[in-house]
Amino acid sequence: MIYNRNSELSREERDYFISVGELRFLDNTDLVNILLHAGEYQDEIDFSGVSELVISFLQNKVKEEWSHSSNETKFKEELGETKLLHLKAGMELYRRILYPFSHVINNPKDLYPLLAHFSLRPEENVYLYTLNAANELLNHHHISRGLVNLAVCHPREVFRLAIMDKATHIILAHNHPSGNLTPSRDDRDVTKRMLRVGQIVGIPLTDHIIFTTDRFYSFRESDSELSTLFNVGSES
Repeated sequence: MIYNRNSELSREERDYFISVGELRFLDNTDLVNILLHAGEYQDEIDFSGVSELVISFLQNKVKEEWSHSSNETKFKEELGETKLLHLKAGMELYRRILYPFSHVINNPKDLYPLLAHFSLRPEENVYLYTLNAANELLNHHHISRGLVNLAVCHPREVFRLAIMDKATHIILAHNHPSGNLTPSRDDRDVTKRMLRVGQIVGIPLTDHIIFTTDRFYSFRESDSELSTLFNVGSES
């Protein structure tokens, strides 16, 4: 069967891909249909509207922005509490696999496997990783989404989350969609600012990592000027 990825699937094509388990060729609506019906595709149900709600739910869970208010109430009204529980269970399993409990981050190589899947995003995104005194990962947060070569990152939001997590130190990371790991002037300015604020509030920034699909750059390990500031922060 010849499949044109830019065209809409016919029913025959969709049924074929489902039968052989090639779900990567299905669109979001088809995937939501299968997810909410325990692996069985329901032809008689129109999931075009519901899929938008489900995708929004999953995106918010990934970004840790889900609130137990209007969105969750709306989802329960549309599909019921049982299907909402199915989605939550799936996301929790995904989170535990991607961010295992007691995941120790001793160096950039330990963190990079948790970053690589974000590298394909077409714009810069900034992520915060909070850690305890034993270097165990406490939490991760999506701080901001920016342009192709710039993402805004404000210390107020970063350290508010770090305080909420009761972190003893933090790591920042952001992707470079261009594939070029060279830090920009903005990257260096943000790093310096976060280092200063971290020293003031007592939650030091212990690294800032730039990453692509197959490589990473650590300010702490690779920047001769800023590496001394990281050492000062980690000793305070």
